[in-house]
Amino acid sequence: MTSDVEKLTKLHLQAFGLTDYIIKELVKSLDVQCKNAGFNEYAAADIRASVEKKVEKS
Repeated sequence: MTSDVEKLTKLHLQAFGLTDYIIKELVKSLDVQCKNAGFNEYAAADIRASVEKKVEKS
């Protein structure tokens, strides 16, 4: 069973100060967990892994 805290949408990422471009780069290879009110929800662990991968590349 998962909770809402374990899922993030584009709005959550924007609230953290990320730009639309960075958000697109982070989620382009991720699987959508579900849709909520028209927004794709991604697993927080997947987002974290994507950020770490992006930081390693730079």
